[in-house]
Amino acid sequence: MTFLLIVALAAVQESPQTTTDTAVVVQGVVGQVATAGGSSWLLALPTPFKYRDHVIAELVLSGDNGRWSKFNARYVEAHGVMERAPIAGSQPRAALRVDGMREIDPQGTVRKSVSTSFTQRVAIVLWVLPRTIRWRDEEGKSTGVGPAIVYTMNNHGESALTLTFESQDYVCYSVEPIKGNAPAWHYARQFQEPRDRQIMTLPPFVREVATIPPDAAPEPGRYRVRAGFCGFTEYQLETEIEVVK
Repeated sequence: MTFLLIVALAAVQESPQTTTDTAVVVQGVVGQVATAGGSSWLLALPTPFKYRDHVIAELVLSGDNGRWSKFNARYVEAHGVMERAPIAGSQPRAALRVDGMREIDPQGTVRKSVSTSFTQRVAIVLWVLPRTIRWRDEEGKSTGVGPAIVYTMNNHGESALTLTFESQDYVCYSVEPIKGNAPAWHYARQFQEPRDRQIMTLPPFVREVATIPPDAAPEPGRYRVRAGFCGFTEYQLETEIEVVK
């Protein structure tokens, strides 16, 4: 399964002790990716930023890889020092030496609890990053933005959650303009085995991610974003994003 990584740059300032390293505070999702030599832990940026004439889209977490496993697939705030810029101008990756990390909620997170019985208590969460999207810069070039919708379910109840789905569709997403008559964009995560009816006992924790393509929100304006288990309105949440010129 492909893991989608997201990060928002919160602050950047030059370190007073050195002219070669830069202190940063970053927020995003921690994830592990395969490399030729094994694997690396990364933070990747939906909105790349410029660092010493390089456009940075990913930060490699340097140091002991065992430190990051407890944060896998979690949204965190990390502070540390960028140790090096890419050697090649086209390489969108730099290294980050992390001094501290903590799990946080992304700005704009929406959540609710669903209780269908005395033994079930399900918490669902939805967030989108970035919430303000600019597809192209002043010169008309792509900004490389990669907005993503993240939907999670956490079952805190005593019994498992079992749902009957009418199709192969599992988690459904939509993006539609708040004003205007433009058609809505729809996407669904699907079960691996195609069957007409799927009776599924869900794991205690579910996290599903969908990337918003430019044609889902092509014009400037505000858009309504929805996500939830397909066919179950009680498990649906919604939020808003804005596209700017």
